[in-house]
Amino acid sequence: MTLTVTAFVAAVCALLLLVTAIDTVRQRLRVKAAFGDHGDAKLISASRAHGNLAEYAPITIILLGLLETARANHMGLMIIGAIFLIGRVAHVIGLYTPSEPGKAPLGRQVGVLATFGALLVLAGWTLWIFGDDQPLVDQRHRADPSRARALDLYREAAEGEARRGDRGKIGQLLDLVIGPDASRFMPFPDDRRIACFGPALRSVTEGRIPAPRVGADDLQPRDVR
Repeated sequence: MTLTVTAFVAAVCALLLLVTAIDTVRQRLRVKAAFGDHGDAKLISASRAHGNLAEYAPITIILLGLLETARANHMGLMIIGAIFLIGRVAHVIGLYTPSEPGKAPLGRQVGVLATFGALLVLAGWTLWIFGDDQPLVDQRHRADPSRARALDLYREAAEGEARRGDRGKIGQLLDLVIGPDASRFMPFPDDRRIACFGPALRSVTEGRIPAPRVGADDLQPRDVR
């Protein structure tokens, strides 16, 4: 499975992090501040742009990856990812835009709203999907009872065929081990106290009155005086 939306959002966030990190280092070298911001407005803007992106990007990418793995709606994920990226770019631009004290620039306002909205939708979507006990595949089968019933019938038929095949193999194995003459010396399965042999079976009568023996002389007519 290829997580295209997650990969794209992660790649763009990585580039933004790299750009803001480079600018933060550049501003620190300019004011020669290894730690802190020394009250420099440009260094504050650069460090906050980098830090704020690093705070929100990881959880957003994780939620996108979970939803895309669960096969959530691809178009919906693309829209949410695009809104998040647009918000992050607008937030970075807003941090670099000069503004009056106590008033946030428009870009920063747009960035905050887009980021919070994307996170809220992703979190709710994730809870809705993974809060259900049945996975998405089972939900698709459950939504179509006829298809689920067909799958059950096919599974039962396959299991029955496998059992019949096993019984046939067992019978062939017994024939091979015991041999065709086993009935002459093996007891019957219903009564193991009786042992029957082939010749004895052929000579046993059924308790009826025996028929009279007819010889060759009986075929000639006799004179009755």
